[in-house]
Amino acid sequence: MAYDLGLNIDAQPINDMSRLSDEDIDARRVTFWGCFLFDKCWSNYLGRQPQVQISNVTVKKPEVFPSEDSEMWSPYTDAGIIQANAQPARTRAVALQISKLAEISGDILVSFYNPQLLEKPLAKQAELKKLSDIHTRLEAWKTDLPSELDAKESQLPQ
Repeated sequence: MAYDLGLNIDAQPINDMSRLSDEDIDARRVTFWGCFLFDKCWSNYLGRQPQVQISNVTVKKPEVFPSEDSEMWSPYTDAGIIQANAQPARTRAVALQISKLAEISGDILVSFYNPQLLEKPLAKQAELKKLSDIHTRLEAWKTDLPSELDAKESQLPQ
């Protein structure tokens, strides 16, 4: 459905014709990347290739708005909202980073579940290179995480 609605296409260059507001363009962007993430999670759960391929995507990843990300968030538990653990929401920063991670995840899924590779497997050297490249991308993603999103032992990310 995301493809049917054209959410995978960056609306900014064609906006003169559609007259979408900046908020509408942002909503399309966030919605698409949510669909992209869901596709990767569902594919991982089912053990199948993802349906949404990055080669069909021109829409930009979500933007981070510091004023929005600095709004306070508190965890909700069975006892209600716990203000003692209140922290900046960082909703946009998380959305951006999880979009980047979902892109890498899609490449991992394609590597594992590509039916063409079952018929004609890669040479061992090529397979090791591919795994090394994915590992390098994962390490770079983790290194590039903003410090406030870095997980620390026994606490929520700040």
